[in-house]
Amino acid sequence: MNADLYEIIKNDPAFEQYAGRYEEISSDLLARIQIAAWTAEMDKLEIWEARGEARGITIGEARGEAKGIAIGEARGEAKGIAIGEAKGITIGEARGRADEKIESAKRMLEFGISPEDVSNCLELPITTVNSLAAQVKIKGL
Repeated sequence: MNADLYEIIKNDPAFEQYAGRYEEISSDLLARIQIAAWTAEMDKLEIWEARGEARGITIGEARGEAKGIAIGEARGEAKGIAIGEAKGITIGEARGRADEKIESAKRMLEFGISPEDVSNCLELPITTVNSLAAQVKIKGL
């Protein structure tokens, strides 16, 4: 019996049963062949399990990365849409206010209010008001 094994058995009573079985099997050639075959099969199984686990990890990491990218892109797209909508609303409202100012300026000019007063009142450039004044027909004239 192996000296290391003997030391383990001597110090640990749980190994006494194993030691007895080892003595029985070590002299039985058929049992030793069967154990070697079983051990070889277990080694193969462990190798395939390890390969399967490694492949599973690789596939899992790839899928996780792809899913993470998809989630990140979706969140980024949602944020981008929200930012774009906010900018679009701001620009649209500003253009709407500008259009309202132009329409108000035309109406004020139609009622004979001077271009300088319209420019000051609506905070429009005088050049813009003057070009509008050239297009507008004053009511009552």
